[in-house]
Amino acid sequence: MIFDADVTIAGTITIAAGKTLTIAAGRTLTINAGATLINEGTLNNIGAIINNGTITGINPTNTDHNILIYNNSENQIVIKCIDEFASKGLVTINNMMGQNILTKQLSGSNTVIENQLHSGIYFITVNIAGQNTTKKVVLK
Repeated sequence: MIFDADVTIAGTITIAAGKTLTIAAGRTLTINAGATLINEGTLNNIGAIINNGTITGINPTNTDHNILIYNNSENQIVIKCIDEFASKGLVTINNMMGQNILTKQLSGSNTVIENQLHSGIYFITVNIAGQNTTKKVVLK
């Protein structure tokens, strides 16, 4: 199941074994205080999870530190991060050949990288608390 709209959990929801729940880019899954998400399957977070309740499960949850990476209409790279350590994170941009193009400290929960890049495919790696999240971005 893919959530392509913002969703709020007020009670309990279970991801059954063998099933996948995906939060689409730009969307938010909010777990209210007192609510529970039970993960017996797979939870893929491309959007954001705001957890005010409880997430439990036997399978790993791919939350990517709640990182959303995309290019906006001005062809800038935008990195949104809902993580208490976001301001201590580091972003690295590599081109298709693996060459480092830019390394920059995250500036809080919303970092915009001005259009310093030519058209092409880039790999954006965000390192927060020693864990890397890498996503591909295409600039036109």
